[in-house]
Amino acid sequence: IFDNEYLTKYLERYKSWDKDLRYDSVEGWENHTQVLERIISLLKTIEHTYKNKNILLVSHGTPSTILYNYANNLPLPIENSGIDFPKNKIIKVY
Repeated sequence: IFDNEYLTKYLERYKSWDKDLRYDSVEGWENHTQVLERIISLLKTIEHTYKNKNILLVSHGTPSTILYNYANNLPLPIENSGIDFPKNKIIKVY
């Protein structure tokens, strides 16, 4: 739980961030390359652990967009703002 002062400072720091989030990150956050590495690791674990099972994954917009881009051979997003990911859609990864 964040107090308003902490949240305000955090949001200001995020809005002022002008780096490429594919490779750089706001202090304490993952960059998009690190998120993709974590997603791939998770998918490999799921594939090994739940072989021949149906699995439903639920995620936030940025990891979903990163996975969607990776699965469709698209570049990783440079920033979080402006990501136009279709809401309430299913991404199938085989």
